[in-house]
Amino acid sequence: MDDSLVIKFKAIDSYAYNVALPPVPATSYIPKWWKDLEVRTSANLMSKPGDVDAEKTYVHTTGKRCFPMLDALTSGYILPLWADVEVSYVDENPQLKWLTDRGVFTYWYPEFTEGMEHPEDCVPIAFKFSNQYIIETPPGWSCLFTQPHGYPNLPFRTIPGVVDTDVLKTDVNQPIWLRKGFTGVIPKGTPIAQILPFQRQDWSHEVVTVVEEMKENEHYYNQQKYIKTTAGGAYGHNQRQNKSYE
Repeated sequence: MDDSLVIKFKAIDSYAYNVALPPVPATSYIPKWWKDLEVRTSANLMSKPGDVDAEKTYVHTTGKRCFPMLDALTSGYILPLWADVEVSYVDENPQLKWLTDRGVFTYWYPEFTEGMEHPEDCVPIAFKFSNQYIIETPPGWSCLFTQPHGYPNLPFRTIPGVVDTDVLKTDVNQPIWLRKGFTGVIPKGTPIAQILPFQRQDWSHEVVTVVEEMKENEHYYNQQKYIKTTAGGAYGHNQRQNKSYE
């Protein structure tokens, strides 16, 4: 591994090191629904009007062969909840409790979130996860913190953010919105956020048509050559580049 591309997770103290779960590669958190997917499925597709057969059956690949989706699920690192947290309500106000001596969440003071648009299925009170690890990236590299990919039904919504982790020398405390009506225990190990390192670069953009840059029929031939000649998962076989997060 190139030593210049090492992301470090530094426990803030001995309590954190001995008690709190550190971030781990996202490959450790591939969701169960993805693992349970079948690779292929038979599907009935209606034929064109006028065809002799009213219906034809084809064998298709499922989302299990969608490598862009797989890369989203497995890229970066997962920041996990490091203790069980019980959610209850008092006078319609959510209350969070835990058994550890150190707090797992704090309130994000209301003045900070006033006027922010929050998900309609969440309460308008944000909480900040007490991350016990400082995240350090090489010079010029930042991190995107986002809802863990493949986990749309968590009892909270992660508020996304970008942090210049090469410069910040303290912990990043991830804010969340709690889903309305959820009560019970959010178990230790639940993914709080997905951490995606990226290199900061200046970009500009331009808009062109494919026709301006391609020879006649080149786009059509590329589709036929790189997509249609492979029975499912063509992008994964022909263009996808391997990625590693350890």
